[in-house]
Amino acid sequence: MPPLRERRAIISIATVPHTQAQLPSSVEVVTVDTTEDLCQAMTQRARQADAIVMAAAAADFAAAPATTKIKKHEGTDHVGESMTLELHQTPDVLAQICADPVSGRVVVGFAAETTDVIAHARAKIARKGCDLIVANDISRADAGFEVDENAVLFVWPSGEVEELPLLTKTGVAAQLFDRLMDVGERRMLAFRRPGLQDGGGQEQPHLERALRGLGLYGRAMGLKQCEKRLWRSFAFMD
Repeated sequence: MPPLRERRAIISIATVPHTQAQLPSSVEVVTVDTTEDLCQAMTQRARQADAIVMAAAAADFAAAPATTKIKKHEGTDHVGESMTLELHQTPDVLAQICADPVSGRVVVGFAAETTDVIAHARAKIARKGCDLIVANDISRADAGFEVDENAVLFVWPSGEVEELPLLTKTGVAAQLFDRLMDVGERRMLAFRRPGLQDGGGQEQPHLERALRGLGLYGRAMGLKQCEKRLWRSFAFMD
């Protein structure tokens, strides 16, 4: 299956101002500089999203602001001296999003690990409360950072682990969104929209958002110019 954009999704991406990624004009780009910026951008859009993919390696800590200029000690005797910076913890964006659930929305987190990848990923999904963790071993030289391929594990809340082979990152994205739309469809089938009734006064299953993501809602899929929004996602990237 093709990546999400080729499935006519409406996508927003939060990224740093000088990203090297080649982003298509059909994608809404939201620029952020800090984890706090990312958190604000997310909270402004998260409740309108059908899917949230948290792929950014946002900083967990930031330096506390200095009230005065930090002066160095003069003279060669001080070369090599150490200094201490105070750090404060930044907002946990993924945890905040998962703490504000929206019916039918799917939230995906990422775990970049160097040891005990599965154990750390299982602990993270239990701690954060998201629907899926995409985990990878960043110590591998042939996958992950600085290369075009990645080898990931899909870790589910049940503890089940699905290991993918080494794929291009586009291939990983396609596999991820296959799972994402499957989860979204099954979840929407489980919800009933209060007050939505048919002509006989019977409440109808909440199918619209589930089916629109798959292009099965009785009309052709389209981009932003379409009069009906089909599937909205909010993604995060470095």
